[in-house]
Amino acid sequence: MLFCAFMPRKPLLSGPIGNGWVEEKRTDRGVRFIAYWQKYVPDDAAPLGRCKEYGGSHDLGPKVKHGDGLTSLSAAKKKWLKICDGVMGRGAREHYSEWGQMTFRRFSETVYMAQRKPRWKGTTPETTEYYFDKIFAVFGHTPVQDMQDAAMQSFLNDLAKSCCEGTVKHCRTYLMSVLKFATEEGNVFHRSPARHLQIPAGMRPVNRPYLPLKAFEALIDAMEDPRDKLMAKILYLGGLRRGELFALRWHDFDGHFLEIRRQINRDNEEVPAKTVGPVSIPEDVCTDLEDWRKQLGSKATPESFIFPSQSGSHLDVKNWINRKVKPVGAKIGLKLSGYHMFRRGLATEMHQNGSADKNIQNQLRHSDPATTRNVYMRGVPEEQRNAVESLWKKAKVS
Repeated sequence: MLFCAFMPRKPLLSGPIGNGWVEEKRTDRGVRFIAYWQKYVPDDAAPLGRCKEYGGSHDLGPKVKHGDGLTSLSAAKKKWLKICDGVMGRGAREHYSEWGQMTFRRFSETVYMAQRKPRWKGTTPETTEYYFDKIFAVFGHTPVQDMQDAAMQSFLNDLAKSCCEGTVKHCRTYLMSVLKFATEEGNVFHRSPARHLQIPAGMRPVNRPYLPLKAFEALIDAMEDPRDKLMAKILYLGGLRRGELFALRWHDFDGHFLEIRRQINRDNEEVPAKTVGPVSIPEDVCTDLEDWRKQLGSKATPESFIFPSQSGSHLDVKNWINRKVKPVGAKIGLKLSGYHMFRRGLATEMHQNGSADKNIQNQLRHSDPATTRNVYMRGVPEEQRNAVESLWKKAKVS
């Protein structure tokens, strides 16, 4: 007869309890939806070594009658369920001694990501989901403790046959990061099995097209609407990210600089910008902005959007580039892949014009200058050839 011994599950001594709850509250800022939760704290005198107490609260936003925002308690609850783990800083419900038996997907979603989501900004959630989907397709049902170096390296080698270098590098980074976390925080491994993963050789390079200055000039000349011309100038010369242009309000403009504070995300919501700070705008464009303010008249209040829709809300991010920009580019033979072409174009042209890397970094608001150099500054074949020709002319060789 076989006997199986099971270790009793250890109760959590600290951390948030459940998903909390949402209430409609009248505050000095009007009616708002507030989420609350309780948490466990260690208590040696309690039967299970823990007790309950107030865990915290989170303002989900105001109640609105119609339009963008939360129109009901039900809508507020749905929003809270999407973000509660990240706001409360919850890890997995399982004790860390059980992490090894969890599937890689469950561990990644309920432990690893839950602790990082509060720090994510901009499009990070969408891009992270894209790379993890590729990993989950192969390792989603694999227990964490069974993740092996050879299998992961084979996965990267196969991925390199169909994906560009950037995708492979991101997948490698996430595999290493997740298993390093499992090693250091849960002692699942003595040493991470992903520590020696290599990037396969001979991969297809990342395609990051940029918008050259001459192409940008041609695009501006082909545009008929003065508003669209002004928007394209600010997008390019300000080095703005996708969505930042549409969240600009008049109090962000001081006559010389635009202060970037917020952006419109992929869900058409106004959220804090990935990085805040001022961007410099040429004097001629500032003059155009002042003329645009006069044209708007009484609608141009400090709190109103600089480029509003007919109803006064922000413009739709996708609609503007698809309806106002790409068709114009197609007419002049210019293929525009998206907003980042403008941002990469500014970085490249400023660099070719002799601007210091630090100035380009500040205009694009990157925290690391290496990102500006390695990702946004693109090589220009004509300038490369001119540089070699110039050097050859200086050489004293017959």
